[in-house]
Amino acid sequence: MSQPLDVLGGITAEQFLSEYWQKKPLLVRNALPEIANLLEPSDVMELALEEDVTARLIKQKDKDPNQWSVKSSPLIKGDFQKMPKLWTLLVQAVDHYSFDLAELWKKFPFIPQWRRDD
Repeated sequence: MSQPLDVLGGITAEQFLSEYWQKKPLLVRNALPEIANLLEPSDVMELALEEDVTARLIKQKDKDPNQWSVKSSPLIKGDFQKMPKLWTLLVQAVDHYSFDLAELWKKFPFIPQWRRDD
């Protein structure tokens, strides 16, 4: 754990765990360039429609920009109709449904399985 890691911007895993993990953000630009093409937005939306997937669709309300709505799974295609300008889709455990995405965890062997958030 004492070797600097490129994926962590040149700091060690030990330093990352003691100074950053669950404490403050660490921005490392282009740390995982391969992630850009792993999933398309449409793939994530399709996954969110699966019955056994936990997802949340968060939308800003049109009439009051200070109000937001949250729709939890199960989601249906109709939930994605008439989307406002500001919205986000959160899908839990995407790495359980994408082998390529799950493989990225191999770059972080110092993070125990039980400490990983979705």
